[in-house]
Amino acid sequence: MKIGLLLVALIIGVKAKESSFYHISDVHLDTEYDRFTASSSFCHNNQTLTAGGTFGRYGCDTPFALLESALNQMKMIEKQPSFILLTGDVVAHRTNGTQKMKIAAEFTKLFKSKFPNITLIPSLGNNDVNPDYQWTCEAGNVTKYYASLWKDFIGTGMEDFLKMGALSTSPLPGLRVLSLNTNLYSIGNKENYPDPVDPCGQLQWLKLQLQRATDNSERVFVAGHIPPGADIFSLKTFWKSDSLQTFEQILSKFSAVIEATFWGHTHHDELRLTSSVPALPVLVTSSFTPVYKTNPSFRLVKLHSDYRVRDYESYYTSLYDSNRKNRIKWAKLYSFAQAYGQESITAATVSNALDKIEDDPMMTWSWSGRNVLNYVPLQWESLCAGRHSQVDSFQQCVKTSLMWA
Repeated sequence: MKIGLLLVALIIGVKAKESSFYHISDVHLDTEYDRFTASSSFCHNNQTLTAGGTFGRYGCDTPFALLESALNQMKMIEKQPSFILLTGDVVAHRTNGTQKMKIAAEFTKLFKSKFPNITLIPSLGNNDVNPDYQWTCEAGNVTKYYASLWKDFIGTGMEDFLKMGALSTSPLPGLRVLSLNTNLYSIGNKENYPDPVDPCGQLQWLKLQLQRATDNSERVFVAGHIPPGADIFSLKTFWKSDSLQTFEQILSKFSAVIEATFWGHTHHDELRLTSSVPALPVLVTSSFTPVYKTNPSFRLVKLHSDYRVRDYESYYTSLYDSNRKNRIKWAKLYSFAQAYGQESITAATVSNALDKIEDDPMMTWSWSGRNVLNYVPLQWESLCAGRHSQVDSFQQCVKTSLMWA
């Protein structure tokens, strides 16, 4: 009897294991990157520089050396993540369908070599599809090719992926990840759909998946490339308004099972909230690519045993220093818990963090650096000005420094 009671006590006392996963986005791998070409030529086929650029340049997309270094570092930090969430844009900017397929194949090959037994959960970005931002409800050659590359990750949801670009998967017992094709709602999508509010029926599909998750007592992460909300550059909406309104109505209805939402696209490290009632966290990670003058980065997301989001850690490298020293040094930029003094990531704690950023000048200053991954505009010009009072030597210093940028 005592033995039986002891076993029961032990079973009750055992806690489910906490877990973690990587959130990466906007890889924009460029297989035609030329380290000796300036960013003014998008680092393509115009060799005008004599040094630098080994790991990329601000204003250009990701070379293979940068991607490989990032994946190696991820493996060093967490060798066995529960899964890796890729919120879109594997391929470089300015690519055609043939180039997109080639780049996706190179990325997938490298990913599988670094994380051979880890599930990749992809979302389609605006540069992944062909043409950019466009999507019909019938799979074209590029989509079919992605489906063949990622068939092991897509599993039984192949029909949904080919029609909508959507994916439903359970990487851990009791956890459901719903990956959306946000190109369907983008203001950049010019397709004429029979149902412009719910193209290809993806929002209805989302409702069905959330209802199933509710019935099965699953927790849910919703993910996609283009986040719902405002574009900080154009000051316009990312999504068409009717689709956004319907999407947030769905979030409101199923908020009890949704823990958080995950996105990319902006190339910035951002905290946002949905306008649904109640609100949900909108966690936007920055990019691998330095094309919009942010330093390369990735996130490690940590979960409580019940799949509430406990924390995330953002890692980055200074591209300028990496090129100048000819070696990459990755570092932890910050963690949400440490930066904002919170034990979990919820709508309430994100709102609290945003309040601190707005109200505390030192917090505002720290956040502004995290937002662009410590990229400092005019950093080399300022450093050169500090050392050279004569304009000729100053200009030569800037010219030399820019080789590494």
